[in-house]
Amino acid sequence: MAEFDIFVDDRDIEDLWHLILVDLRLQAWPDPFFGDPPIPMLSTLADVAENLRRYPEIAPALGYFLTSPAWAIEPLQYRQCKNNPNFQPHWYVNQRYGGPSIDFVCRFGYPWHKPSGQLIGGMFADYPYYYSTEVPSKVIPRPDGLVSTMTSIKRWIRARGGYVVSGSGKRALAMPGALAAHQNGVVLRKGDIVFTPKRAARRLPGKAG
Repeated sequence: MAEFDIFVDDRDIEDLWHLILVDLRLQAWPDPFFGDPPIPMLSTLADVAENLRRYPEIAPALGYFLTSPAWAIEPLQYRQCKNNPNFQPHWYVNQRYGGPSIDFVCRFGYPWHKPSGQLIGGMFADYPYYYSTEVPSKVIPRPDGLVSTMTSIKRWIRARGGYVVSGSGKRALAMPGALAAHQNGVVLRKGDIVFTPKRAARRLPGKAG
């Protein structure tokens, strides 16, 4: 499984969505989705904004599964959750089935709850192989196109921001807005792990290197 953690502020998220939908021409599928099928495919910035606007205030972390006509060969598999006592009935993606796809979370936690003085980390992730939703027992290898897409996203973020590290040496990528927020006292956190910029990551647009 390939995975890298990210830190983004609200402006960073807009720039990241532009990369995903406009530059890379990927398609985003919300996870979870509250509503009736068919599950909407998000292909424009307006689609993403409208899906977020409709997202319940009390709901799990909102993520997305990214696909591309160039390398996804099957539809994703959604399942319905009806018995969670904390949330309304909703649909969620059965990970690793169909696609293949990239798992993308802007920030973990409730989308409408932004802890004061903190930015919560997100991630991009994929898997070495996937399971077919159409042919029983068939395994779908991770496509080369998906691998190159993950590499492109990682390089794009790193070129604009930089690495942040935890006390134990765990690394994540932070975009410019997140780095600037940290310089103003905001804590970069994922779970119980706190990240701080490496020296090279402190070079921000408009600041001396």
